[in-house]
Amino acid sequence: MIKRNSGIIVNISSGLGYAKVPYLTAYSASKAYINHLTNILRTEYSNSGITIQTLCPLMVSTNMSKKGESIFILNVKKMVESAIKTIGISDECSGTIAHQIQSSIFGLPQFILDFGAKFQVQAFKKFADAEREKASKQQ
Repeated sequence: MIKRNSGIIVNISSGLGYAKVPYLTAYSASKAYINHLTNILRTEYSNSGITIQTLCPLMVSTNMSKKGESIFILNVKKMVESAIKTIGISDECSGTIAHQIQSSIFGLPQFILDFGAKFQVQAFKKFADAEREKASKQQ
């Protein structure tokens, strides 16, 4: 890519890379790392002709999310089709207009996000406990 003075790198992160998410600590932290890594690479290769973008979708209908499709939850194919259209337009995006609107919440002050997260802790804890129990039964 450097020799050609062109190329595209899209690193897939998540909106959860911007949030403190109890019981999804490793996932959230790994996505924050991807965001940071991509920002550094973008700076390092800023004059190379390489487009480097971070895709930070919110909920997508996958085996991991176990969620069905809705206006805010797209299937993977629709997410990819939408996200491809953003390459070269912005350094970082959520991939869809619906997710971009939802992502605006991450611009709120951290103490407000933390306060809101307290109300979600119980739901995440129940999810994590159920996953642990399911995993222990499979062993």
